[in-house]
Amino acid sequence: MKFNKWVLPWAKRTGKAEQNMETKEDDTKVFARIKRANAAQPAMALVVVAGPDCGREFLLAPMNVKIGRQAQNHIRLKDAKVSREHAVLQYQAKKKDFSA
Repeated sequence: MKFNKWVLPWAKRTGKAEQNMETKEDDTKVFARIKRANAAQPAMALVVVAGPDCGREFLLAPMNVKIGRQAQNHIRLKDAKVSREHAVLQYQAKKKDFSA
């Protein structure tokens, strides 16, 4: 999956490392990832459910997001049924939510 500069590709990170654990049956060691505290988790994602872009997922940054076929849009879709400047998701900072 490709991410552009408007997409947040990182999962939430807490800054605490979990301890290593070892199972008794087969001596398999399980290691937890060390998590960083400064990366933000996206509040929402946009998933395309039909058309040529079906299955693509876009993690939304807390900002207004333009959607359409033009290269200048934050989310560019290939579907001919989508207009060049199809929609804008407006981010509402007080509600931490998007509206169309």
